[in-house]
Amino acid sequence: MRSRICPLGSFDAYRYVVVLSRYQGKILLSRDRARSTWETQGGHVEPGETPLEAARRELFEESGALEYSMIPLCDYRAWDEETGNGANGVVFAADIIRHGDIPQGSEMAEVRAFDALPPNVTYPAITPMLFDYLWQQGELDYSSVIGRRVHVVIDRPLGSVHPVHRDMVYPVNYGYVPSFFAPDGEEQDAYVLGIDMPVSSFDGEICAVVHRKNDIEDKWVVCPEGMQLSREDVLRQIAFTEQYFDSELEMGT
Repeated sequence: MRSRICPLGSFDAYRYVVVLSRYQGKILLSRDRARSTWETQGGHVEPGETPLEAARRELFEESGALEYSMIPLCDYRAWDEETGNGANGVVFAADIIRHGDIPQGSEMAEVRAFDALPPNVTYPAITPMLFDYLWQQGELDYSSVIGRRVHVVIDRPLGSVHPVHRDMVYPVNYGYVPSFFAPDGEEQDAYVLGIDMPVSSFDGEICAVVHRKNDIEDKWVVCPEGMQLSREDVLRQIAFTEQYFDSELEMGT
């Protein structure tokens, strides 16, 4: 079996997903009931599923993960060297905050946290290569996404009223990044700055991360690519909600 890593979005169709999980700073692997070896969470993309939906389902079914952050990391292709037959997949990285028992009916017998990748992995041609790639990217945290281009779906456009707090009117566009999941299990929320009209979606660059010390999730700040915003500009524009939280702002250098 051969495999190679490819940039995200390299393929038109995907058959598999792989989730590289960490829990309390350690590698979290699962053991299939029929094997003595250890493996990452993952599996087939079912009909009608997106790779992200498949990754979330597989992570829960094979580890019991309940709260986690998850980001797409890369694509990969694995194939048989003799026949050339193979399949494409998407690799996700997850930091698990809380997990319960493996659900009933799971193919997995147990999960275990390792300080390093054990020698007896189920897929030795793939798993070490993917973890090497993950470690090359540095620590998996939201600060590493600053400068990354993302697509934001706006569900609370500029001028709209908060669905619960009816006295709050949004002075900026606000939405979520559909391919990223925050620790609360919901898609990552994002402020969109630098656009002075209501929009339904936006493609831009993450220019800052709001770290909330008294909340489970952070917020991303997205602006047009190349736009330079000062710390004061960002804090002023997001103060309508962040004034209620103990938070700090991280911006790119």
